[in-house]
Amino acid sequence: MFTVRPLIRKSSGTLDKSESKIMICLVGEQPVPNLLPIRSLMPQTVVLIMSNRTANVSENLKNLLAAKHIVIENPVDAYDLPKAQAELESFIKRNVWNPEQLIFNLTGGTKPMSLAAFCLAREMKAAVTYLQSEGGKSLLYTYDWQDGNLRLWQREEIKSLLTLDDYLRAYGRDDYFFDKTIKNDFGELFETAVFEALKIFCDETPFRNVRFKSFSHVELDLVFRIGNQVGVAEVKTGKEPNKTSIDQLNSPTHREFLGTYTKKFLILHNELGSGNKKLTEAYRISVIELKDSLIDGNLSQGDFDLLKERITKVLGS
Repeated sequence: MFTVRPLIRKSSGTLDKSESKIMICLVGEQPVPNLLPIRSLMPQTVVLIMSNRTANVSENLKNLLAAKHIVIENPVDAYDLPKAQAELESFIKRNVWNPEQLIFNLTGGTKPMSLAAFCLAREMKAAVTYLQSEGGKSLLYTYDWQDGNLRLWQREEIKSLLTLDDYLRAYGRDDYFFDKTIKNDFGELFETAVFEALKIFCDETPFRNVRFKSFSHVELDLVFRIGNQVGVAEVKTGKEPNKTSIDQLNSPTHREFLGTYTKKFLILHNELGSGNKKLTEAYRISVIELKDSLIDGNLSQGDFDLLKERITKVLGS
């Protein structure tokens, strides 16, 4: 049995980061649910609990976190709940960690992994945390134990903690580079106008014409961020984009590449036909139609306002 000690906290009621030095993270297919709580609570040691299926996700996180944290990996069974709990408990005992040092992040991993970690946290009376990401917000719920019962300790909105470089590296896309080719046509001018508009209301300068050495067929016209929410955009002028163009936007956001948290935008200088609208709706692509002429190389005020409204609605403001 574990020796249970009360979790120490500051008089303000906020989590005392000096007392929660070890975060147990359950690694699923998406790295962001682990990365954001780590960046928010800044534990000294991060323990990545992964399965055979998510070993590559764990490795990407380890490479990203190693500069600021001690990172330890440990595999458990992804679907056998009692076995996963026993493997995790044995691992903690071997490291002689006390409950007041630990905080369990239950956001990632499979449901059996999450249940196993919760049962162990309850036995140890260790703190637990969970990240809610929806509506353009990242809300971190942290719980402790009082008289054997779980209670909500704090609910905190995580502000801007990621960069675009963090985001790409978290998915193992650290081989990205920027294609500097200039096309000298209206498509280039329109894309530049959209890029300059995004710079005004996004939280960092967007990435433009992003390519990857290991995926030479993939090109992202624009990658941008508001808070911790990231979007990618395909920018098109001239004739209506065909199914191939729409597929090119959808494929990089598969869970294996940039993940399901990445939002997709198709930014057009024309209208999208009804047939393609159904396809973009099926792919959950936000379509933004900017129809005005450029003014001195910039979007009209109306188009700028529309672009800002649609993107901030999806990514948050």
